[in-house]
Amino acid sequence: MEDIAKAAGGAKGTLCRHFSDKEDLYFGVVFGAICQLNAQLVQEAANATDPADQLRGMVRSVLMSPADDLGVDERVDMILKSFLEGVHKHST
Repeated sequence: MEDIAKAAGGAKGTLCRHFSDKEDLYFGVVFGAICQLNAQLVQEAANATDPADQLRGMVRSVLMSPADDLGVDERVDMILKSFLEGVHKHST
C-alpha cells in the first residue's frame, strides 16, 4: 500500500483509512472508473434525441477517452490520483 500511495502522490495513511487492503483499493479504483464512464455515457445520451446520435456519442466518448494514449498502469495511476485528490478535498 505504501508503494501505491507514493506512486499516486498520496500518503499510506490516507489509503488505509479508506481501503482495508489492496483488493479493496483495486475495487475502489475500478468502481470509480466505471462511475466516470457511466457519467460520460449518460451525458452523451442526454446530448442527443436521436437514438443513432446518442449511440454515436456514447461510442465516441468511450473511444476518445483522455487516457486512450496511456497504458493500463498509467490509467490506474491517473484514476487513483484523481480519487485521492477527491478524498483530500472532501476531508478538509
